[in-house]
Amino acid sequence: MPTAKKTAKKTSAEKTSAKKTSAKKTSATKTSASMNAVSPQHRAAFHALRAAALAFPEAWEEHPWGESAIKVKAKVFVVMFCGVHSLTSNHLSLSLKLPVSGPPLLALPFASPTGYGLGKSGWATFGFGKEDVVPTDVLSPLLAESYCAVAPKTLAKAVAPPPPSTRGRTRS
Repeated sequence: MPTAKKTAKKTSAEKTSAKKTSAKKTSATKTSASMNAVSPQHRAAFHALRAAALAFPEAWEEHPWGESAIKVKAKVFVVMFCGVHSLTSNHLSLSLKLPVSGPPLLALPFASPTGYGLGKSGWATFGFGKEDVVPTDVLSPLLAESYCAVAPKTLAKAVAPPPPSTRGRTRS
């Protein structure tokens, strides 16, 4: 009696998972190859800002568009890119939700409202070209504002300083 050859068929979930893994590898390869063309100063700024963003409670990273999208729960609070961008001359860009400090910061030469209509919702993008110096001292504190703008209140409380209290003050 002939034995039947067993062939393992992949389920649709396994096929989808394999496609996602392949896409992530391709995206990561493109990003790292592009990042090699960036100045050491831009690369250092990217890694410092990324580490600062990931230090917030329950923050995690995803790469949906070949960029680093850092989220809290399921909401993005920063999108970062370091590499040679084909549509802009930016070598480092950072998009943050800044409902309070965003409008005044848009006056800076490296700031603009985020595209796709996100600028109307308080998102600002900071883009730096090949020769630009990245002011990490200006950008780092903005990460907290963006995090608190999208994080659940319980997590945001752990990061945001409490509002000034008028209790216990005496009149002079």
